[in-house]
Amino acid sequence: MNTGIFSIKANDFGPLNHLDIDIKPLTIFIGPNNSGKSYTAMLIYSILKANQNFLGYIVSPFYRSYRVPTRAMLHYNRFIQMRLQEGTEDFYKVETGKLENKIISEWMDTVSKEIEDKKKDIIEFSAFPNDLKKLFYEILIGDFKDRFEKIISTTFASTLKELERFGSKKAINFYFKSKMLSYSFRLYKGELFLESFFCDDIEKLIFVIERGEKNNISTKKNKIFICVKDGKIDKKNLLNNILGILFEKWGKAMNNFLEATDINYLPAARSGLLQGHKVLAASFVEMASMAGIKPMNIPALSGVVSDFIVKLFQYEMRRRQGDFDDIATFIEKEMINGSIRVDYDKHSYPEISYVVSNSRIPLHKTSSMVSEIAPFVLYLRHIIQKNSFLIIEEPEAHLHPDIQRIFARVIARLVRKGVKVIITTHSDILLQQLNNQIFMSNLNENDLIESGYSREDCLVSSEVGAYLFRYSDKIDGAVSEKIEIDENGISDEEFAIIIDKLYNQTANLRQKIK
Repeated sequence: MNTGIFSIKANDFGPLNHLDIDIKPLTIFIGPNNSGKSYTAMLIYSILKANQNFLGYIVSPFYRSYRVPTRAMLHYNRFIQMRLQEGTEDFYKVETGKLENKIISEWMDTVSKEIEDKKKDIIEFSAFPNDLKKLFYEILIGDFKDRFEKIISTTFASTLKELERFGSKKAINFYFKSKMLSYSFRLYKGELFLESFFCDDIEKLIFVIERGEKNNISTKKNKIFICVKDGKIDKKNLLNNILGILFEKWGKAMNNFLEATDINYLPAARSGLLQGHKVLAASFVEMASMAGIKPMNIPALSGVVSDFIVKLFQYEMRRRQGDFDDIATFIEKEMINGSIRVDYDKHSYPEISYVVSNSRIPLHKTSSMVSEIAPFVLYLRHIIQKNSFLIIEEPEAHLHPDIQRIFARVIARLVRKGVKVIITTHSDILLQQLNNQIFMSNLNENDLIESGYSREDCLVSSEVGAYLFRYSDKIDGAVSEKIEIDENGISDEEFAIIIDKLYNQTANLRQKIK
């Protein structure tokens, strides 16, 4: 059973020479430091965030009347103007004071004539000329490309040029594919270019021409019915309708892919950020008060860090009850033996406390384990929604091995409730516990209960993906390698090699002491 949600490929990106991964309900990245795990997680975050933000206008009431969104038409005109500036004037013409693409204009003339002469009653999008299809796709994805460019820069707090692998003269290629759409970008010398785009719903479109008493347009599944009055077509209106339908189909394809309502990222430095949130806030307020009086040197925060801070302390969090309060309560009971509370005051910054035995302890005075778990509890209680994506860097950080085992149960419960979880880890204990939870899926209910678990703690091997990131001297860069997963779980060979080395060293030392 294929439970893959989408796949991503990239080359010459940061420390990575080659990346090829399929995202599943639970995706695990393991490997040594500086092998590209976090780079990959942040790339996924950038792509999902760009898709998510784009839905804000792509699926909108505009499509009820099939009017092309203003922003899309602005991009269309900008696209044409850019080509004119590149010296390809022969490709375009100016008509009635407006720039029109010559390819579209000529195609519209041909189609209109065929329709008016009753030579054609059906037009399939797949039969459109390739240069026309490519142009339509460029119009569709143009604004998305701009968003992706901006988001990936802010996520990494870097210019696009800085994301290219050091020493590489090749372009970075990003390739994204889900069940209904795919696209690829090429990043070269700090500029992002669209290479390919495909949307299954668009390729299946069929335009059916009918004759009637008025010009109108309607849709039914993959068929577009165009009613023509007196055999005459309003070419401009037809073009707008076609573009509007293409945007609608693409928007729906994106919406079907991105069922997730949100994308959340818990960075490795979360406990320190949470403990120092007051200092950070006070520093920014102080700098803001001096704006225009003295120069300000504001340190760059990566997008995942700034998003993490903003989400935790945005006003909406005070009022919103999340979808996973039961899991947050499970963590408080089983992992920290207390509760995490946030006190809000109208005139002061939120105060996060650890409550145990009716005593409130400020977060900065708690153990490293509590401060590590606190942001996760708050996210579950107030932020994470059903069907969302959650990326966690090193969930085992500051956790006792036995607590890591419990955290693995939390991960499984989130997956069972529809959250798509991506983790980076160095913990063989966490990995082995996740393996055990894959084994558990083969147990009956009685055996599960006797083992102290329930069905919500189980994982199915087909819904788990794991990748080993490692550095290769041969290609002078890091690569991702798929780890096979079956009913026995995830191979822990990488950790076993290290444990063997440790055992051999211990045996060697003992031998020398004797």
